[in-house]
Amino acid sequence: MEHDPNRPSRARENLLAVALTIAAGGAIWFFLDLVTMGLMSALLAGAVAFSVVIAVHYLVWGRALVDEVAAERDMLRRQDEQGVLPPSDAIQDISRTQGIQKK
Repeated sequence: MEHDPNRPSRARENLLAVALTIAAGGAIWFFLDLVTMGLMSALLAGAVAFSVVIAVHYLVWGRALVDEVAAERDMLRRQDEQGVLPPSDAIQDISRTQGIQKK
């Protein structure tokens, strides 16, 4: 698929579509917020707060998990480089076929 240099850029069309979507969505949001006497804003604020809590939890928990398994990961990487096979009852990553043998 080659790029046609004579074809005009679609940037203006994309910007117009985004702007109209934001304008229509904003108008609908304003109407719903007005009809529900601010309930929609409270729901949005709650959803944003919940998302922030989820994101912070994910980042903190993910960092702790990475730190917790770093030593084990390095040991397994060194064993893999040396060709040492894990015990037969060990849980193995099936995406890494080296070291996996059928019995």
